[in-house]
Amino acid sequence: MSRVLGLGTDIVKLARFHKIVTRNGLASRQTEAFAKKILNVDKEMPLFNKHVKDDDIDKTVRVLAGRYVYNLRLIGISATNISSWAMKEAVFKCLDDKDQYGQKFKDWFKYNELNGRPKIGGLYLEKFPNEEFLLSISHDEDILIASVIRQITLDK
Repeated sequence: MSRVLGLGTDIVKLARFHKIVTRNGLASRQTEAFAKKILNVDKEMPLFNKHVKDDDIDKTVRVLAGRYVYNLRLIGISATNISSWAMKEAVFKCLDDKDQYGQKFKDWFKYNELNGRPKIGGLYLEKFPNEEFLLSISHDEDILIASVIRQITLDK
């Protein structure tokens, strides 16, 4: 049996992230610092760095905003999909104030199970193994929305 603990939703415009990257420059210290604040060092930064190196601003923006769905095994990363700013905002919105304390965007990441179902991973879930975050992400052109339900399994 499970009980819902919270619900979070966030909407992102890709143009917002495009402005940030173009204003600061694709390979600038500011863009890299921004990426390091929000991207998981193991699961997301390698793909971000690949697109910066390839000078591909659109794919870099998609990694930051979260629209980019990519099979990371192609570049040797174990997770199957890149996570999103919108997902991380939605996760924070479903946490209690006390649970938000000390959490950082870069501590969370999105991956997909073999059947394609999106999952959320992170350090928080190691501390609270009875909790689960259910995720839905949808996008249309320049708009991305993420919804997250936080639940606890009572019979574990």
